[in-house]
Amino acid sequence: TRRKRAHFVRHAKSESNTDGIFRGSKAVLTEEGREQARVVAKRVARIGVDTIISSAYPRAVETASIIAEDGHVPHEEQALFGEWRHATEIQGRHRLDPETIRITEAWFNKHDVHDFAYSDEESFTELSERAAAALAFLERHPASRLCVVTHGGFLRVIIGTLLFREMFTKPLFVRLFRRLTVDNTGITHVVHTPEGGWKLVSLNDSAHLG
Repeated sequence: TRRKRAHFVRHAKSESNTDGIFRGSKAVLTEEGREQARVVAKRVARIGVDTIISSAYPRAVETASIIAEDGHVPHEEQALFGEWRHATEIQGRHRLDPETIRITEAWFNKHDVHDFAYSDEESFTELSERAAAALAFLERHPASRLCVVTHGGFLRVIIGTLLFREMFTKPLFVRLFRRLTVDNTGITHVVHTPEGGWKLVSLNDSAHLG
């Protein structure tokens, strides 16, 4: 096997990023988001990639489609890179709604319970298993230069899994989630070699946004 590099890109700004309403998989890009996607597309074209992979969520698909069209490279969807699935009870609510805060904090406050879920959201165990599967998918992918359009929450899980491997725990994830900034269209660069596995090169590079 050979050296592989992947540039993770958080999707461009969506309507939920703008108004704070949880829409799950249904949120779409704003016009500002489309402009962000066009800007990051130029950056990715200069970097040079073979394939664009995105989650199946509309905001990621549209971001990836703009990048793929600008760089004249193929685009494929892969559900492994979808956002952290949140509880049904918070869908349609504002992030600062007291009920939203109560439900999300219940998840975060169970620091030592990796399998905890308030209702139907993904547990930390499910998230970390999906991140490991996503990284394994990239290792197997025939392209050696990849751009992966994903989501802010799940990207933090991927970064934690990549950095800490079997030592990645829910308390570490909670710290990453609360302390690590992931901007819309920020680029996180990782490389993989057979000898060293995955390594983080740069995190949340958003210089293209000015």
